[in-house]
Amino acid sequence: MCDEFQLKNDNTIHLKNDEKHSLDDDSVNSRNTSNSESNTEDANTGNNVHRPDSRVGKPEPHVLPVAEAEQPFQDGSYGSLSPSTSALTGQEPNGSLLLPGRYYIILEEEFDILPLIAAYASIGRKTLCCMPFVERSQSWRILLSAILINHEVLELTDQPSAFSPGVAQFMSSSKPSLLIQSFTSWQTHRTVGSISDSFLVWGFLNVGEEQLSRIQDTVQNTRHTCAIVTPEEYENFNFKTYFASLGFAEHPKSTLVKQFDVASLLSGFRTIVQRVLNDPEFNNNIHLLYKACSGFYMNPPTEIIWRSDTKAAQLAKRFAARILLHGLQEDGSSRFKPDGVVLPNDQGFDTLSQNRAVPLGLVEKDVFGPPGWRLRTYNSFNSVPPVHGTTLPQESAILRSTHLATNPAGRWYIVLQEDFDAIPFISYQVELDQKVVCFTSYGTSTKPHHKIFTRMTNYPVIQANNGKKNITARASAFNSLQSGLMLLPGTKDISALVTNLDTIIYWGFPPESIAEHLISLRATHVYILLSSDGPFFGGQNTTLHAHGIEYYPQSTQINSTGPGSPLHRYRDKAQQVMEILPTQVINKIYASSCKVRKQSKQDPRESVIRANRFAARVLLHGKPEDGSSLYPPIRPRPSLT
Repeated sequence: MCDEFQLKNDNTIHLKNDEKHSLDDDSVNSRNTSNSESNTEDANTGNNVHRPDSRVGKPEPHVLPVAEAEQPFQDGSYGSLSPSTSALTGQEPNGSLLLPGRYYIILEEEFDILPLIAAYASIGRKTLCCMPFVERSQSWRILLSAILINHEVLELTDQPSAFSPGVAQFMSSSKPSLLIQSFTSWQTHRTVGSISDSFLVWGFLNVGEEQLSRIQDTVQNTRHTCAIVTPEEYENFNFKTYFASLGFAEHPKSTLVKQFDVASLLSGFRTIVQRVLNDPEFNNNIHLLYKACSGFYMNPPTEIIWRSDTKAAQLAKRFAARILLHGLQEDGSSRFKPDGVVLPNDQGFDTLSQNRAVPLGLVEKDVFGPPGWRLRTYNSFNSVPPVHGTTLPQESAILRSTHLATNPAGRWYIVLQEDFDAIPFISYQVELDQKVVCFTSYGTSTKPHHKIFTRMTNYPVIQANNGKKNITARASAFNSLQSGLMLLPGTKDISALVTNLDTIIYWGFPPESIAEHLISLRATHVYILLSSDGPFFGGQNTTLHAHGIEYYPQSTQINSTGPGSPLHRYRDKAQQVMEILPTQVINKIYASSCKVRKQSKQDPRESVIRANRFAARVLLHGKPEDGSSLYPPIRPRPSLT
């Protein structure tokens, strides 16, 4: 699994005057009494980050509407919004946002994320916030401390224990407090959730099931949870399912939050956040967050997500321009415009990109990969992140232009001239918006295959193991889908479990083992994928014909190469997947394939030869002599250890 990017220690910044000045006598006393608690490795309050003459966090009356000219918490009452916001909404602010329950707010502007966090923190004494990522210089803490000048802001940059010093400080603090963690490091005792007024979560684009499971206990034990999402995130199949399973509903005050006039709950906070982000004092923090964001998108914390370097750079630029207001105008919002300045290049990006074939979008200097790696130009199709479960209309429109002219129903076998085409063919069938079940004999488990196909398609991919209970549960989940792929090892009888099948694919089976299985299963299309190099090609065709399995009439088009082939784009994507797939995944498929061949009582030498050819021709890992001249291996042969 890709590890989340961590900045080097020498990237940690030191703000000028950090140790010399304070905002007022009260803040000095507050810091002095809490130094023993806050000077920990994983947390810091950061309320001493301003120059004494700084106006950050203090709205200037001449630039704000009259109703917004008052600063939140001037009266020291931490349990309510500023009088200005109360006047704007015409109702008690606690009742406006902090309704008991689990809610989501779909933001039209990503810039509103920080103002919304500030609004929540201002009406509660203790607020939890899960960020998409954190970095070691604690720049989130520094920025939010400048926005919420009366709050104690703590940021946990390493995975804490349930009661780490930072968590303990959050629980015991007498000041209104905001505790920040990331999905990757989230670990908070349920007591922390129970004493918190709200739990805010944002940054779902780069997370998977494991990250969501980390926060679930906090979601269930906090009085009020709010998921802050973009339209793109909300349309993701996985997230919709996750929200529904936990009873999330749209926040009843979403309209007040998303308004862009003085009646919005965020009106005053937007002005404060803009002033903080545009203050040169915090440029280093913006830059550090941008670098951390770039690493975050290039190395997702979950294996089910992959994206090209070009796409990762695009997401990082958009993040900086739309949320941090730094970057080019074309990457930002027309309503909340970025500063129009390209973030500078430095050694941090060189370190991040030294093993990448494509430079980041904001880096002028090209950084090439290790010797022997093939450099690849990513086109617009390949740069689209195949996030599990997300439907991308623009991609589907492209694919329709290369669909087969006819796709007759029936039972067919296809002799693949290139073994590599098996994965593109299966992916192509799924992308036809169909329900596809694929049986494979290449391995005793489909778990490693799952990691390939979740990178190949935007539709749900379900993998089942050999256990009856596991297959039953996964089949039930598959039946609830409108389209998707289910992977199964061997020829399991699932006729009583799976309904409304469009397509069944057998990958890697000898014809005689399929005949009886076909009797019990019903599908519009059945495809048996055979290798032109396999022992079952040729004379064994009579076995297939005897059971009503005919040669697929569109085989020539399937085997064709170039842009006109329906598999063309999937071939490009499959090559990219094999380039970035973790070595342990390839090794598991290879080892499992060897095990299957050994169990089939093949000659040991022949078994090894065929396993090596499969690895070289399908997984593109192996020696040139075992591979194809059209799709040569790109990595060394897998290991059995």
